[in-house]
Amino acid sequence: MATQTKRPQRYPPAKTVTISSKRQITIPAEMAKELALEAGGKLVARIENGSLILKPRPGSLIEYLDSFPKGVYGRTKEEIDAYIREQREGWDRRARIAEGAAYVPTDDPRFDP
Repeated sequence: MATQTKRPQRYPPAKTVTISSKRQITIPAEMAKELALEAGGKLVARIENGSLILKPRPGSLIEYLDSFPKGVYGRTKEEIDAYIREQREGWDRRARIAEGAAYVPTDDPRFDP
């Protein structure tokens, strides 16, 4: 007779919570204890792949940004810096257009006559 080995459980069992009329939920005590959550503490909430993700609010901006999905803004520091630079240039360009500039030069050949 073969013995069955119990597989280690990756995550604790899911708990059902109820949303109040004020859209509040109560975090089950054992989960709050495991994450060291205290009354008045802050959580970061976001939607990811159709699910609501709640995480303890990190103590620093670096920890907070590290919690974002990887590769969204680039895979390296240089790629991320380039993305930020492009976005900021876009803000400047849109602002000049909104101010009524007749022609706003750009590095993008699709928009330069």
